[in-house]
Amino acid sequence: MILPTILLALATILAVEVALRVPLDKALPRAIQSSKRAVQIIGARHISDHWKEKALPVYAMRIFGASMLLFVMLMAILMPFVITDMIGRLFDIHVMDRLLTVWGTMASMALGLFWLFLRNRVRRGEL
Repeated sequence: MILPTILLALATILAVEVALRVPLDKALPRAIQSSKRAVQIIGARHISDHWKEKALPVYAMRIFGASMLLFVMLMAILMPFVITDMIGRLFDIHVMDRLLTVWGTMASMALGLFWLFLRNRVRRGEL
């Protein structure tokens, strides 16, 4: 059936567009930086255990906040697939079943890369 493939292609293109607009490049370094700083504090001999007990919960909350933000961003990227599957199931079209096969995943990844390539060429005026 061709309709699940078309819906999967549409979901892939939408997911790529969402991924380009989500600020992962800002959230990921924040989580990494807080984690590194917490590890430095734990290993520092010149900082007393008392101050480590005061500082580590602050870093834990920063890491938790950054992790939750990353989770929300990743869910936003996956939402086009979920929404497309939900709409498809109203008409007995199972998009997620197509995506979760090896060939469906490979085709979706290839289409996403092709869409990025095509999008960049159009933006530069080469097409």
